[in-house]
Amino acid sequence: MQNPITGPVVLGASGKVGRALRQVYQKGHLPEFADAIWQYRSMAEVPKGAALVWDILQGALPTIRPRAVIVLAGVTAGRADDLARNTTLALAACALADQAGGVPVLLTSSQAVYGAQSGLLREQDMCLPSTPYGRAKREMERAVAGRPNVTCLRIGNVVGCDAISGAMVHGGVTLDRFPDGQGPRRAMIGPVTLGHVLQGLLEAPGPLPPVLNVAAAGAVAMADLLAAAGVPWGWQDALPHALPALDLDVSLLQKMMPVPGANPVDLIAQARLAGWSPAL
Repeated sequence: MQNPITGPVVLGASGKVGRALRQVYQKGHLPEFADAIWQYRSMAEVPKGAALVWDILQGALPTIRPRAVIVLAGVTAGRADDLARNTTLALAACALADQAGGVPVLLTSSQAVYGAQSGLLREQDMCLPSTPYGRAKREMERAVAGRPNVTCLRIGNVVGCDAISGAMVHGGVTLDRFPDGQGPRRAMIGPVTLGHVLQGLLEAPGPLPPVLNVAAAGAVAMADLLAAAGVPWGWQDALPHALPALDLDVSLLQKMMPVPGANPVDLIAQARLAGWSPAL
């Protein structure tokens, strides 16, 4: 007999984004996640509290019926066959949702599916992924296309969990400087805002779109983010193929819920709430 669950299941609680959201929740900033069940691969990973232990790639489907499935689990690096597991994870999440009666699935994709394109990127724009990770996420999107209960979230950099945040932890940050004297700008979001967006989407009336850009409104200069964190950095001349800006159009998301403007100080504050701390 399947066990009903009143809240969503969050797959990938032990990953970077999963840990960040859980820490924010435990500090009282995401009360919407009070009924969430967090999934871990093994008992050794489980902190105190209720959790779902399920090795998504190896184990059989758990006999539960959540009201939604939030997929934060994913593979960000490795060989092509490693990255292909993003599709395997997504399909397992869809199977769990189908078992529960076709409940909503929020599947984390990435802005990397757009590739090195400039301008304000909209969901209907062509995807031209230029990295193995971006291509793997695009293949994952294709694998779930046509499922009416699945929304692929093309998320910007989650501050505290992304590459620039990792570089700040280890120190010695170097930014590209482009011919106009400026550094790179990227679409970003803080973990607190991301948590509010996830819950807001589950509460939105009517069907969700198949793909959705998710970020704070407006791109952020990485130099401003470093300054907000108090981290020194150096410059290097940008190579010809380097991308000055990647900016996501979040107007579709804004029609469903308020989306804050991208503020470097606030983004750093959210990352600190989630347990991130730079090397100063």
